[in-house]
Amino acid sequence: MMWHKKGFGSSGFTMVEPRTSKDLLGIAGHHEGRMWAVGEKGTVLSSAPDAWEAVDLPIEDSIHGVFALGYGPIRLPKNLPRVSIRDVSSAATVLQAPLKQEAANWPLSGEDVYSFDFSSLKTPGIYQAHVPGVGLSDPFAVDPNILKDPARTLARGLYYQRCGTVLPTAFAGAHARPLCHKQDPDARPIDAFFHESLSKSPLYAGEIPGEMADVHGGWHDAGDYGKYMPTSAAALWHLLAAYELDPKAFSDGDLGIPESGNGIPDILDEARWELDWICRMQNANGGFYHKVTCETWFKGMPEQEEKPRYLFEMTTHDTALATAVLALAARIWQAYDEQVSRAFLERAERGWEFLKRHPDTLPAGGFRNPKGVVTGEYNDPEDGDNRLWAAAELYRTTGKAEYGAWFISWWQQHDHVWGWSPWQHAYPYACWAYLHSRWPDASPKVQKDIREHLLRKAQESLQKSATQPYSSAARLDVPDWIGWGSFSQSAEYAFLLLQAWVLTKDDLYLNGAFQNLDVQFGANPLSMCFVTGMGSRSPRDPLHMPSLYDGVEEPVPGIPVFGSAAHLTRNNPFYRAAQDPENLYPRGQTPADPYPILRRYWDAHELVPMSEFTIVDMAIAAGVVGVLSRP
Repeated sequence: MMWHKKGFGSSGFTMVEPRTSKDLLGIAGHHEGRMWAVGEKGTVLSSAPDAWEAVDLPIEDSIHGVFALGYGPIRLPKNLPRVSIRDVSSAATVLQAPLKQEAANWPLSGEDVYSFDFSSLKTPGIYQAHVPGVGLSDPFAVDPNILKDPARTLARGLYYQRCGTVLPTAFAGAHARPLCHKQDPDARPIDAFFHESLSKSPLYAGEIPGEMADVHGGWHDAGDYGKYMPTSAAALWHLLAAYELDPKAFSDGDLGIPESGNGIPDILDEARWELDWICRMQNANGGFYHKVTCETWFKGMPEQEEKPRYLFEMTTHDTALATAVLALAARIWQAYDEQVSRAFLERAERGWEFLKRHPDTLPAGGFRNPKGVVTGEYNDPEDGDNRLWAAAELYRTTGKAEYGAWFISWWQQHDHVWGWSPWQHAYPYACWAYLHSRWPDASPKVQKDIREHLLRKAQESLQKSATQPYSSAARLDVPDWIGWGSFSQSAEYAFLLLQAWVLTKDDLYLNGAFQNLDVQFGANPLSMCFVTGMGSRSPRDPLHMPSLYDGVEEPVPGIPVFGSAAHLTRNNPFYRAAQDPENLYPRGQTPADPYPILRRYWDAHELVPMSEFTIVDMAIAAGVVGVLSRP
């Protein structure tokens, strides 16, 4: 017979139907709502809906008992212990602090979350935190320059993404590699052929399919080797906007790249590599092309890619993006190289003239992959926010009334939707540029509206951070939305708070930026830094082709992976295996399942929503940490 006790304390036992005539010698809970049991002669049984079924195990000995490993939070005593901060070199306790409970059995992490304040500890050194009954933390440093190395690692991650050049050992170390994707007289030219689909484009300009255009250079977009205008423009805005937030935070020689020592901050030299590629993507008529990729994905090192790479159609979307970022670059390079600055501005103004000749969104609905092409599409159905950004940057850089008037006209006729995608929604970039336009005919009212809107967004971020145990501004109230970096790539939220700090000099925003960055760097339920090559625990198997095929055990450093995800689709065998109830206890297939969502991360390159990244993510993190690294 079997007995069941409902509840605790004095509640009684009731007899239940065991659904078997055999003796059960031991019983324990199992996932999937089943039970494990030990039957006669040491056999293991599993409860099916209507009966007990024998389970084959690859062992010869009899089983005499079973038990279920518990999961859930580690409970601390009601009277919370104090945290001791110990100097690692001397083992001396240098500070004690009380624990503060931030959450009890938080559903998204399945744990009790506590915090403690050790901000009074100013002496540089290496320390560990000790909590009685729990243990020791990883060693951590107190150092006013603690973010210098992470800033360098993240920005150098973009150097490793360079296309069309040799990465020599002197600069790339173990991840050195030969020339790739280059139009070279001593090698087969590869970047890039005009694709046959161009002749069907509404912006066809007489390109002959199979002929070549020189579009070498730039950055590989993500784990693959494509090069795309939407992500290029968004990445460059974050790098260059971060530089404008605090130019003194970035110096020549910071990164140890080939251009170091030329008198220009290294972060701008790295941006220049991508800007020069954008210039090559411009047609003589002023328009800009969408992307350079193969028709299908390639696996291997970049120098091994031999399939044809194609240049795909011009769009008004991409033309506006390129126009905006070149106008922004022209403004910054005025202080370093007037000739380069003029060249960027001349190309930007040619792009604007192209947009004037084509006032409609072309192609309608944005770029779509032609038949047979499966590489990144980066579709954006509307180009109005892109044009707005182009007008704002041209106005801020030149002060010409035409650009300012276009911005105001658009502003008065459209809703002001901030957007959420850094590569698809350019509205925040446009507003930032107009807000900082210092020309006498700029509208004070519009600038006031933009400033107030941005500060409201920043306040909302602070409020979200204050209500979440890990001080994250991520939107976590809709579990389905957790993924693709929405929690683990938290530098995105820090960037907005840095903008608010620059506007107000209120340290609440600065501290909020630091706290949000902490999530990406390890203050999360997995105690993991979601950037390769950093911290005590970091990803080892990102979806990054050179890291997979270069024969080096360690991945390329500076890659900020997407991290935790609420669920994976079921259309991929690796996704299915990762979530299979036989491999995951308790269940974690849907957001409603009990496996804590913020712990759903597996370091496997096959799991794209967890293990890939883009250059946008790299640039956001590099920009934020670069600004915050200045003591």
